[in-house]
Amino acid sequence: AVLRLNVKNPQAGTKVVFTFPENRVTGAFDIDLGEEFPSATTASGSSVVSCNIGYSIPSAVVDIPVPAGTVGSFNVEIFDPKGNSVYTKTHTGPYGFARASLVHVGEVVLNEPPKDDVVQFAVSDPNMQISLPKPSKATGMAVVTCPGGGYNSHSMTYEGTVWHDFMNNLGIANIVLKYKLPKGNPQTTISDVEAAFAYIREHSEEWGIDPDKIGIMGFSAGGHIASTIATHSEAASPAFQILFYPVITMEASGTHTVTMQNFLGSSPSADLVTLYSNEKQVTRTTPQCFLTYTRNDQLVPYLTNGKAYYDALVKADVPVMLKDYESTSWPSNGHGWAGYDKFPYKADVEAALAGWLGSLKWN
Repeated sequence: AVLRLNVKNPQAGTKVVFTFPENRVTGAFDIDLGEEFPSATTASGSSVVSCNIGYSIPSAVVDIPVPAGTVGSFNVEIFDPKGNSVYTKTHTGPYGFARASLVHVGEVVLNEPPKDDVVQFAVSDPNMQISLPKPSKATGMAVVTCPGGGYNSHSMTYEGTVWHDFMNNLGIANIVLKYKLPKGNPQTTISDVEAAFAYIREHSEEWGIDPDKIGIMGFSAGGHIASTIATHSEAASPAFQILFYPVITMEASGTHTVTMQNFLGSSPSADLVTLYSNEKQVTRTTPQCFLTYTRNDQLVPYLTNGKAYYDALVKADVPVMLKDYESTSWPSNGHGWAGYDKFPYKADVEAALAGWLGSLKWN
């Protein structure tokens, strides 16, 4: 026999507590987080049973197993991620249960956003952190943001979620993708990014996004996958690209070696190196680009990466805006500065990017 509670719009860290007058719980209880997430189970065995919902999602179902027979009164209380009680109700019995019966305790709706507010939530596959702008500001534009990390990790904060406010204030949805790492197989990551674009387009009407106004943004190694999608992927077909200090070439003499080896493997063929040296893959149909780097970048040489890509875009008559900075006092290696207030040109580069995004022309 099962008691079932539906919880709508829980935030990550929401806690659900069932209190019984005696030990009526027969075993583990299930938390069904919907098709986007795997089910979770938590062991129990006392008169007080609690669970934490680990995701901010539209709906969760909490099932409490109880023995066949009769259950008297019990209490349900829900706490928000800060520990504040946001719902409490005592259910008065007796409730009779057959061996296979299911009793719906009810539905609780939490965190209903104001009609004009930013909405943030997560999707597990592809692994995305999504922030939608206020409907009153929404332009229909969205950007798939690819953090850097040398194809070995993901800088999810300063090259990811920090950009939520910036984009949302411009009326643009920011969708931070924790893309699958290639481990020497480029198609692993390419397919994951393409799956993200497909998922967003599938939900574009629901999220207020124009499927023809989805771009891609990348930082460092994330800039390599962004430029790869921009130059290779008909499935994704981003409308624009934004690149911060990107890795572009896979040529050994000019690349960031760790990024190249993680993407292509330790001994890639010459053809594979050429294929994913994106300065060699630009055509007249490559999407418009905003590009920025510092010339004192000690990790990703600007001449063979950002500058080479800029030159290729110009040669192919692709619209491109370049913000290159001679050098910077912070960080001393000239790399990885996006989103940090300490970067001396932060206001300048963000103003330029905002202006460029506002000026984009659509077919």
